[in-house]
Amino acid sequence: MKYKHLKDGDTTQILKDQSWRLECCDCGLVHDFYFEIVDGDKVNITIYRNERATGQKRRHNAKTIA
Repeated sequence: MKYKHLKDGDTTQILKDQSWRLECCDCGLVHDFYFEIVDGDKVNITIYRNERATGQKRRHNAKTIA
């Protein structure tokens, strides 16, 4: 999966029922975020650590740094 690169202060839109994958730039830990609109004005956010994507990013980053 390709990652969308955002800078501090950037804004992005997330479509209904779309998941969002984020990677920490310091440690490479990857999380999947799921957003759900409740009652029209509240947003539920469910976050899962993605072990597979984390391992892939860390292996890839180690190869490019060495």
